[in-house]
Amino acid sequence: MRYTCRSLAQRPLLAIAAVLTIALGVGVNTAIFSVIEGVLLKPLPYREPDRLAYLWQTHPSLGNLPATYPDFVDWRAAKSFQGLGAYTFQAMNKTPLDGEPVQATMASP
Repeated sequence: MRYTCRSLAQRPLLAIAAVLTIALGVGVNTAIFSVIEGVLLKPLPYREPDRLAYLWQTHPSLGNLPATYPDFVDWRAAKSFQGLGAYTFQAMNKTPLDGEPVQATMASP
C-alpha cells in the first residue's frame, strides 16, 4: 500500500486519471443499473400486471395500426374486458395564444 501511494505521489497526473476513470466507471454503472432496474426489473404498479394487454388493429396493406377512438368505444361497450383504457402521445393540435404548439398526452378515465 505504501509503495502504491509513493508511486502515485510521484505521478500526480496518473493518479488523477486513475481516480477519475474509476469514478466515471462507478457513476455510469450506477446510472445504467438504475435505469434497467426501474424499467425492466421493477414490477408494474398494478395488482395483476401479467393480465395487462396492448391492443392494436391490423390492416392488410398497412400492417399494425393504433386503435381508433370509435373502435375503443365499441370495445369498451362490448364488456369483453374487465377494464379498458386508451392513451395517445400524438400532438393534439392545440395552439395557445402565443402561437407555440403544445405536445400533449391524453388518457381515458
